[in-house]
Order: sequence, then C-alpha cells, then structure tokens
Amino acid sequence: MLCDAAQAFGATLDGKRAGSIGNAAATSFYPPKPLGCYGDGGACFTADDGLADVLRSLRAHGEGTHRYEHVRIGTNSRLDTIQAVVLLEKLKIFPEEMRCASASRAATAPGSQAIVFARRW
Repeated sequence: MLCDAAQAFGATLDGKRAGSIGNAAATSFYPPKPLGCYGDGGACFTADDGLADVLRSLRAHGEGTHRYEHVRIGTNSRLDTIQAVVLLEKLKIFPEEMRCASASRAATAPGSQAIVFARRW
C-alpha cells in the first residue's frame, strides 16, 4: 500500500507518523503543502530495503546495479540543488511551524474567538 502523505507531512495519529501504515509513503514539496519548497518536487519514504532500491532505480532512469545498466523504465526525478537547500532550511523550523499552524487552527475553531491581526501602515 502506498500512502499519500502530501497534506500530512509531520502529522501523527496514535503515535504513528502519517503514511507509516503502508509499505511506502509519498509526499509533495509543492509550495502550499506543509513542507513546500519553491517549485515542484516530492519524496517517497519506505522501511523496505527492496522497495527503496526499486524507487532509487526509478528516479535514476531505471538504473540497475551498474551505471549503464537499465533494468526498468525510469525517469529523471532528482530534486534540484536549490530546492534541496530550501527544504533543508525549512526542516530546521518545521516543528515550530506545525505548532504555530496548530495553534492558529485552534484559535479559529468553531466556538472559539477568532484573532485577527491587522497590519498598520
């Protein structure tokens, strides 16, 4: 089972991380997602070593155990360097961003008093 964790990156339920109930999980780094970068991108996560080998092969043109051996149809799906740098920096503050987002949702939940911030010019 492949879990779509694009909108749930970092979330937990009953002590389990989002996407951890299947064989693998996928997430998106599209800008409005919880861990978005400045362009398109994504990642797959798995604890299955065999599946991880297949996923690495697929992202590198179907490469096998040798550089010029192609054992399946693949694609060029590597994250570019600038996106990786942005994501590394965002990962450092990700837990705090999730706490702030959670507090914001709680403040605007039904029955609570909404807080409105206005910018003064």
